[in-house]
Amino acid sequence: PLSSSGIYPQPPAAESLPVGGYKSSGDISYHPLKKVDPLSSVPPLEPDAELPQVPSEPLPVPREVTGGKMSGAAIQSATDIAHLNGKDKEQAEMQARLENLRKSKELAQPLVGGGKPAISKPQKPSAPVVHQPTLEQVIKQAEAPSPKPKRPYIAPPLSLLDPPREKVAQDDDIDEKGERLLATLRNFKIGGVLEKVDVGPTFTMYSVKVNLKEGTSVSVVSKYYKDIAMQMEVESVRLQAPIPGKNAIGVEIPNKNRRTVNLSEILMSKEFNESTDPATFAIGVDLYGTSHIGKIMKLPHLLVAGQTGAGKSCCVNSLIVSLLYKASPDDVRFIMVDPKRVELSVYSGIPHMLMDEIICDTDKAIRAISWAEQEMDRRTRYFQETGYRNIEEYNSDLKNSGLEKMPLIVIIIDEFADLITTGKKPVETSIGRIASLARAVGIHLVLATQRPSVDVIPGTIRNNIPSRIAFRVSDGGSSRTILDTVGAEDLLGMGDMLYMEYGKPDVQRIQGAFISNAEVKRVVEFVKANNDCSFNMQAKDEIFNGKPEKKPDAPAPKERKATRNSPDLLDALALGIELRETDGNSFSTSYIQRRLGFGYQKAARIVDTIKEMDYIAPSDRDPKKFVVTMTREEFEEFKAAVEAENDDGGDQ
Repeated sequence: PLSSSGIYPQPPAAESLPVGGYKSSGDISYHPLKKVDPLSSVPPLEPDAELPQVPSEPLPVPREVTGGKMSGAAIQSATDIAHLNGKDKEQAEMQARLENLRKSKELAQPLVGGGKPAISKPQKPSAPVVHQPTLEQVIKQAEAPSPKPKRPYIAPPLSLLDPPREKVAQDDDIDEKGERLLATLRNFKIGGVLEKVDVGPTFTMYSVKVNLKEGTSVSVVSKYYKDIAMQMEVESVRLQAPIPGKNAIGVEIPNKNRRTVNLSEILMSKEFNESTDPATFAIGVDLYGTSHIGKIMKLPHLLVAGQTGAGKSCCVNSLIVSLLYKASPDDVRFIMVDPKRVELSVYSGIPHMLMDEIICDTDKAIRAISWAEQEMDRRTRYFQETGYRNIEEYNSDLKNSGLEKMPLIVIIIDEFADLITTGKKPVETSIGRIASLARAVGIHLVLATQRPSVDVIPGTIRNNIPSRIAFRVSDGGSSRTILDTVGAEDLLGMGDMLYMEYGKPDVQRIQGAFISNAEVKRVVEFVKANNDCSFNMQAKDEIFNGKPEKKPDAPAPKERKATRNSPDLLDALALGIELRETDGNSFSTSYIQRRLGFGYQKAARIVDTIKEMDYIAPSDRDPKKFVVTMTREEFEEFKAAVEAENDDGGDQ
């Protein structure tokens, strides 16, 4: 209501108010708890004064843009925040700000009928539209924790490993042994001169320049290795006839006092430390004291084989621990398959693992190999689209491309024989593809086995694994399976190896690096305690929780298996009956091959089937020969039954 003078009563200016109350102005007394009549002290209007215009509509009320007036809960929250300090105060302010944003969002979207927010028709902007983040995005961004900065990889110190061993003095008289060697060769009419003697950690090599008669091959010397071992009074002797690149033969005689080559000796060597490739690992020390190292990308795949106790496990552990010293998780990732469950379990959870567990089950191992095959195809397509030839070229261009580094994936299978005998066909196919195609995309295989036979390491896999390490084996056949040559059967065990390096024509004899279980545990505990871990849980879910793959039906072989309803079996039985009645030849696999034109495998299966039917027995005239004992009547009945069974199967 207007006063008699037509003037609205005005409150005092804000700057004249004291803190905590109101100040008196004129005759109007303001007090927070006292009700005052605002017209009691307004002077009356003069007679000629004009009344002010009264607005027909109420004045617009300005909207609060900060979410409205603070509620009692908000005031209490602000009071609580004022009593906090440091980081707690900052977090409390953030929570209060988020709560205020949510309330302003609710006020900004009034609901209409049906519970849906009111939709206003958009207007054409007069200026360019600037895309601002929505309120949901602001809230989500504020609630998301800030990413932690990635810590650099901390390699374990060398003090965790046992120090290098000192050189061992040899009690043998080297000159006296050399004279005995020359005397032994003269016994077989082979003259020679001792040129050089090299003493290694495991054996001593005597270089002898032999004088052979005209037309005599140097390979004849190799026939007398057992006689030389007997005269030298040693377990075994290995001969190099000739030494590669020299006009001499080499006779390797074991030392009585062997020196153990610790892993720390190679990790401290010049060859290992000057290597710029992070995927570098230790192998061992040769006859001349030179440390030998390997590079994962140069292998590109490795086969390690040898009998139990020869040093295979130490070789695999040395490879893994060497990479822990040289490479970070951004450089190398491991997939480890351990069917024996005890060899590689210590490495579970290290930051270099692709997954946080070791694979022990055969089904999971097959799915892991299948996943690696799919990852190989994915990387190949990616390199094709981006124009890179291989992973080395891709990683060297990270500064220009701004992409993330792509690590190498090393698949270590400790006992390959158990895996391939369980799931032979899918494993052999996938391993063959990876071995032949995965080098360029950075996926590498390390296969270890103590059964180096052709059924465990078929030619399709062996031909695509050029780098191989052979420890002591039982016979020359196993040595040929690994190295395509003999020699591994004459090794001494305990780390004594033959190394076939990719790109070099000859094998090298090396004393492998030794690392104890205690050293492995110390290194693994340090790496786990001082580095962050990030695993590929999607790959783990596919491998550990995926459904078992249905094994594909094997294609019908060219020579189908002989069964009891096979027409080929009927032909063989008829031939056997005829042979028994008319000729005295023995019924055998080779006879079926000649008469029926079958291959050996098919003919052998037919003979085995007839034996299972108990229709083969030694001949009465010659027990060394075998004949078919089925009579004509039995054959006709069996033939009718087979034809009836085949007809029923065709109708169905």
